[in-house]
Amino acid sequence: MNDKVLRYIKSAKRKRLPAVLIAAVITIFSCVSCSESNISNENTGISAEYETELFEKGKLNDIRINMTDWNRFVQKTHETTVTGDVSQQLQEKEYDCCDVVINGEEIKNTGIRTKGVYSLLTAIDAGSDRFSLVLKFNAFEKQKYHWLRMIELNSNIMDATSMKDAVTYDMCRFIGLPAPLCNYAKITVNGEYFGCYLAVEPVGKDFCKWNFGENYGSLYKPLHSLTYTGFWPSKYKLIKDTVKIERSPFSSVKTALKSVHRKQNIESHVDVDAVLKYMAVQTMVVNLDGLTGDTPHNFYLYESDGRISLIPWDYDLAFCGRMLYKERMFSQRMQDIEQGTFNKEEWLEKKEIAYHDEIRQIINLPIDTPFMCDLSEREFFMNIIDNDEYRNKYHEYLSVLAQQYVLGGELEKSVNTFIAEIQDIVGTEENAHYKSTDFDSAVKQLKLFLQRKAESVTAQLNGSIPSDRDSQEKAPEKLIDTSDLDVRLMGEKWGKQ
Repeated sequence: MNDKVLRYIKSAKRKRLPAVLIAAVITIFSCVSCSESNISNENTGISAEYETELFEKGKLNDIRINMTDWNRFVQKTHETTVTGDVSQQLQEKEYDCCDVVINGEEIKNTGIRTKGVYSLLTAIDAGSDRFSLVLKFNAFEKQKYHWLRMIELNSNIMDATSMKDAVTYDMCRFIGLPAPLCNYAKITVNGEYFGCYLAVEPVGKDFCKWNFGENYGSLYKPLHSLTYTGFWPSKYKLIKDTVKIERSPFSSVKTALKSVHRKQNIESHVDVDAVLKYMAVQTMVVNLDGLTGDTPHNFYLYESDGRISLIPWDYDLAFCGRMLYKERMFSQRMQDIEQGTFNKEEWLEKKEIAYHDEIRQIINLPIDTPFMCDLSEREFFMNIIDNDEYRNKYHEYLSVLAQQYVLGGELEKSVNTFIAEIQDIVGTEENAHYKSTDFDSAVKQLKLFLQRKAESVTAQLNGSIPSDRDSQEKAPEKLIDTSDLDVRLMGEKWGKQ
């Protein structure tokens, strides 16, 4: 019930108006309120107030966290992270208590905890309190914020653009792929400005209800390549044990993976269209901290009525935020040090060459083998696009992203909206990992990255650049030039170089 209704009820009771009249006006106000604040998902017919209250693109949120023991919360985070297993602590999900005011609405006794692994370790290493956070409204009381149980607040500590997630999710929605809602928030803690964060809708019950309807299915967050490895359930422990919502037997997932492995009856067990859209986005943003790279995580697996699909998640290390050359060069350095042959100047020169080689490889990553790992480890996708019809559909989605979203003006429009929303506050906070000047340079690189990527994808679609790994290796002279790119300005896993 909104403030107008509450004020009317109080006034009416003081004036002793008839109860029938009060009830009639409440009904009218309620209907008006619903038409103003509730937007129904056109696919499910489900209304979610939080879509407009918290995630309206271009409308900066104001989130105020009031917590008497904030300093103890920060100290405890530093102590437990240094001495323990971060991933284990996050799985335990222990919440402290705070009061929150979101856009003027107070939610008392809200649960608060840190989130993330690399982002948390980066903050700890920097001696910072700039943690990504989770606010769980029903942690201690039965309450929600406009039907939303919890929100995640991303610190963007490894993202100088502050918009890798926002742009990627925007791209997903542009081609009709379900993706978390998100928008920016000005965070204050105990009355002091704390940071420009990205508020993100968690992938959970609320997300599933909004996107798939009341009878939504099962949800997993795998640490698995989705490759079929045989009959025994124990072989899929890193999918099965990550279940978030369980509404059907796991055997449906295993059957779907088997159908892809055998290339038989795939559409009966896989939402192929959703998977192709997911991989088209992955190919455009090159998230090496996910299925594109060597670590099969940072995505959700959804199963309903025996069919599976993929849901996008966590892109703060996309756009080359994590690059594999650094790990190779680090190993080489350690080996040279052990052998007594390390020369710093030669190593730095080799490192710079390796960096530029990898950027060129990433921008031109072949669309028909879009992985920086052994292709046998990505059987799930490779087997799907082995079908000509599916490959052509995947190419269509890539063309839409390249020609309409990136080169057609949608990217520029979205980025300009994000800039207008946060440019006055981003990088001005005391605990900012990147400053305002870093933000400006980083956003220019993000747009340039996607422009070069769209040019390469378009050239691969029309055949002027080979679209598979083997053919590209035979014709390196055809690849798009990337000498004007310095993606390190967008932020990276290991900090500034």
